Amino acid sequence: MEAKYKRLSESDREAISRGLAAGMCCSAIARSIGRVTSTVSREVARNYGRRLYRAGPAARKAHKLMGSRRRGKRKLWANGRLRCYVETRLARTWSPDQIARCLLSDYADDAEMQRCRDADIG
Repeated sequence: MEAKYKRLSESDREAISRGLAAGMCCSAIARSIGRVTSTVSREVARNYGRRLYRAGPAARKAHKLMGSRRRGKRKLWANGRLRCYVETRLARTWSPDQIARCLLSDYADDAEMQRCRDADIG
């Protein structure tokens, strides 16, 4: 089975926060949420360490960094209708190029839905 990277969810971050508060080690927390230890330890390290880690601020920081890395992801985060459109089609295994072409035809007169380009989706 091929492993596929997936970002930490808010519930993952909550589990990390609760595990740290309970005195669990990173490897035990990682097992409990189905992640590798390095993912959990990096998450904790980039968010102020074991004593100060909190799920809410960690999630906000992750979303802020996500937007600064990819302009398109910031667009999708800001426009719920566009995000829903893109996520639905990605779940159906459409390619970013297919989604971008459909956006052009489905929303030809809607400037908010035209901000997206195929490089911004994938």
